[in-house]
Amino acid sequence: MALNREFALCFQTKLPLEQSLALLQKFLCAEGFRIASELWVDEEIQRHLGLRWPRSVILVAWNPFVAYQSLLTDPDAGIFIPLHFTLTENGAYTAVAATNYTLFARLSGRMGLQLLARELMGKIRQFFGQLAAREESASSKSVHAATREAP
Repeated sequence: MALNREFALCFQTKLPLEQSLALLQKFLCAEGFRIASELWVDEEIQRHLGLRWPRSVILVAWNPFVAYQSLLTDPDAGIFIPLHFTLTENGAYTAVAATNYTLFARLSGRMGLQLLARELMGKIRQFFGQLAAREESASSKSVHAATREAP
């Protein structure tokens, strides 16, 4: 289920966090993105603050061509170079969120940045759609297996 918020595009999946993360990384790499960093927020909060936090990871990915497009559009467009995702365990779900680049592009008032943001948001929606398709595929396989096992 995709949700729009002012600052982020959000999605919830029944896939486990590790599987969601692995799939998202696979989808990003297939589109020419490279994983720049992976930060396990829960571990860092535990280590530095001594507090327990739900399992959560921040994934940063970038694409050299998108970086080139961004910087050609505006030298200060570095905020568009990395894609930022968070994945957090939320009960039986994994919550996935990505930066809403259209918000920043709208604030800039620059047409080139708005077009770039639209393209990036299309990619993010595509990645969320791929996660949803995997979730549906996993659900139908488990239903099919349960049907075969029924007396």
